Amino acid sequence: MASLRSEVLACFRALHRTRKSVFHGDSVAIEARQKIGEEFRKHASESDHDKIAEQLKIGWDCEMLLREKVVQLQLNKQGRYDVKLRQDIQLEKNTPYIERPEELSQSSINILQF
Repeated sequence: MASLRSEVLACFRALHRTRKSVFHGDSVAIEARQKIGEEFRKHASESDHDKIAEQLKIGWDCEMLLREKVVQLQLNKQGRYDVKLRQDIQLEKNTPYIERPEELSQSSINILQF
């Protein structure tokens, strides 16, 4: 139980460190801080090891998602947004959405229906 407790505390601390880094200088940081505390307090009385482990997985997944996928945008004087990229951000290839021509869409549907 002691190791599980220390892992919960490590997750709690990691979420707050990541929150500070991701939302640095942003008012959203206050809401994120409250939400992290609220979620941990909501499950503080949990005693089932499996449920605690499940919640820990969710916590670590959230920390990873915040750290690797969330970026800060700041509106500049030209009316555009500047992106604040951190070292941990995992960039992925973006594939732009292209509207299919109607005849291509219909032929695809006909092939799938046979």
